[in-house]
Order: sequence, then C-alpha cells, then structure tokens
Amino acid sequence: MDRRHLVYFLAVVDHGSFTAAARAARVAQPSLSQAIQSLEAEVGAPLFRRGPAGAVPTSAGEALIGPARVAMRSLDLAAAAVENVRGLQTGRLDVVAHPTLASDPLAALVGRFRATHPGLHVRIGTPDSHSVSELVETGLYEIGLALGPVATGALGVLELPREEVLIAFGPGSSRQPGEIVDVHELESIPLVVDPRVHPKAVGLLAGHGVEPKISVETFHRDSIVPLVLGGAGAALVAPRMAEWAGRHGAIVCRLRPKLHRQPVLLYRRDDLTAAAKTFVRLVADGPR
Repeated sequence: MDRRHLVYFLAVVDHGSFTAAARAARVAQPSLSQAIQSLEAEVGAPLFRRGPAGAVPTSAGEALIGPARVAMRSLDLAAAAVENVRGLQTGRLDVVAHPTLASDPLAALVGRFRATHPGLHVRIGTPDSHSVSELVETGLYEIGLALGPVATGALGVLELPREEVLIAFGPGSSRQPGEIVDVHELESIPLVVDPRVHPKAVGLLAGHGVEPKISVETFHRDSIVPLVLGGAGAALVAPRMAEWAGRHGAIVCRLRPKLHRQPVLLYRRDDLTAAAKTFVRLVADGPR
C-alpha cells in the first residue's frame, strides 16, 4: 500500500470529512479523494460512507484503521532509526494532553525538549471523544499527559509531581487570601467547572463525602478565571492557574483537608520513535 494513501485515509478517519482531512493534510481535496479511491480499489471494498454527518468508516474501513496506524508507526520507527544516527536533528513528536495539563506542566516540558532538540517538530493534540490513554494505545499519539488515576493497559506510566488543588473566589468575596476552606463547604459554594475535568474533582471530593454545587459549566478553559472574576462562582484551580487568578484580583484560598491532582505521562512501551524515547527520559530525569 502507498504510504500517502494511508496518511490520507487516517486523516479522513481522524477529521471526519474529506474537506477537513484535505485541509489538515495540506492537499487539494480532489487529490485526496482520488487517493482514497485508489486505496478502495486496492482493498476491494468501499472504506467510507458519505452523509450529512461527514465521512463515516464502513466495516471495511473500521477493519483497516488499526493496521493502518500500525503501518504508519512502523514507518515512523524506521525513520527513528535514522534519527538516532543523525542525533535527533529532525523528526516529529506527537503528544496529546488533557486540557488542564497542556499549559502546565506540558509547556515547560516541551520547552526543555525543544531547547536541546531545536530541529524537532512537536504536535500537541487534545482529547475530544476519546481518552488520552485510548489515543496513545491506538497509536494516534506516542505520548499522553492525563490526570490520574487512569487505566493504562499495556502503556508505560510516569507519575509527575502532585499538585495541590486550591480554590479561587471572585474579588467581591468576603474570603481572605490564604484562608482555609473546609471541603464540605463546597456543597454550598457555586462552582465554575470544565466538564472534561469535573469528574476527576468529583472523585477527589467523593472520598470526603462531598457533592459539589455547580453553577457554570464551560468547555472554554481560558474562561474559567474570567468567570470567577466576574462573579459567576468560585473554581478549583491548580497552582499555576491560581497564581494567575490572584494576580488579576481573585482571592485564592486553600482547602482542608488538602486535595491533590496527579498528572501522569503515558507512553507506548515497545515502539517509540527516538524523539519520544528522548522525551520520556527527559520527564523521568526531572528538571535540571
């Protein structure tokens, strides 16, 4: 099979339409469509059904997804062998990160990685309908950052430093900076939450018999602090976001008992490219 055909096939799978796939692959749509037709002729079956919802894989298409990803990863590994010889001067690292971890700690990790390997290209994705672990297991990404605990299957796992969860109130609150807030008060404090993160917070609070009160749900991570500052509710935040919120007028308090979030790095054990192996070692070694 032609590598280019598999690239375009997986682009349609991942983006859900020929138009979006062509845009992502930076190719004219007629060229992409022709490549898919050639692939369908080669396998002897249609691979997609087109409809109002976009391009949906047929049963034959579903059967091809896994082997196609394995084939692409094998080609990447072949390129990785050359990368090792060339000293990682070129190549690409694919990372998927939970929304709350993309800016911290991932930004600093990628910065350290790029400082020592400036010729490498890093692509950072976000999980939409799939979990971080699923996206790494299927080979769409080599590295994943998730909030633990997670079911990892055959993936390798590195625990990053735990982070204390704080609570930020709007500037009109009667709270004092650094004040201790009992976690049971969260049953009556309106909270602004990201639904993608909220289940983890619920899990932490459930251990204390607490069911938090939700006032606003937003998928726009960057809007949480502005919503807090605008008086829409309080928010549970990690230290970096708490620091930013405090600089902009929020009142940041601590919880009792303390709650912590546990970031974890997930990676494929057996078929990492040289770039991914280097990134895992960098994380395992910690800051220098």
